[in-house]
Amino acid sequence: MDAVTARAVLHYVLDGGCRIAAAGTAPLDPAGGELVLLPAATRHRISPLQIGRASWRGRGEDTVGG
Repeated sequence: MDAVTARAVLHYVLDGGCRIAAAGTAPLDPAGGELVLLPAATRHRISPLQIGRASWRGRGEDTVGG
């Protein structure tokens, strides 16, 4: 992927909270109303902190990127 086609990844937590874990970094625990921006091609995993308490577009637990 070159710089022209590379895109950053944006996650916005609507309600509740989630955990975003990317290789080589400490996990992030954003809460409702918070936004997380990751560099292009960063593999990461999103999971709810409490089942039924997090709202985002997508499946319940996802591995994204890479």
